[in-house]
Amino acid sequence: MFISRVLGFASTICTIASVAHAAPGATGGKIAAVSLARRFPAERADMRRAFKPGERTFHAIVRLEHPSSGDKVKAVWIIADAGGVKNYRFAEKTLGTARGLDTLHFATSIKRDWPRGKYRLDLYWNGARAWQEYFEVK
Repeated sequence: MFISRVLGFASTICTIASVAHAAPGATGGKIAAVSLARRFPAERADMRRAFKPGERTFHAIVRLEHPSSGDKVKAVWIIADAGGVKNYRFAEKTLGTARGLDTLHFATSIKRDWPRGKYRLDLYWNGARAWQEYFEVK
C-alpha cells in the first residue's frame, strides 16, 4: 500500500528552540500557542495550516507558559484522513522542559511527497492531552 511505503520513510526530528497553548498541567505549566511551519527557524511567511505534498517536513513551534523542570511535552503526528488512511499515528517524540525554557520545536519528515488530506498534531503535557492542531496537505 502506498501510504505504508511513504510512512515507512518518515523520521522524526526534534530539537529544543522557543513556542505552546492548552489546559494547565499539574505543575501549572501550559501550552500557550502552536505554530506550524514549512521550515525552522521560521519566519511569518513560513507559517501555515496547509502544506503542499512536496513540502516534506512539518515543523511545530510550541510556546510554553510556566514550564517546570522535568515536565514532559509529547508531540504525536497523526494522519486524520489522507491517502485512504484514517487516524494513523505516524510519528511521536517527547521532550523535557526546564524553568525558563519557553519554546519547543518538533518536526517530522518524509522522503516522498505527503498524501493529500487532513492531518493532526496532538500535544500532551505530562501525559494529558493539552492541544490539538489541525492542518492539511493539498
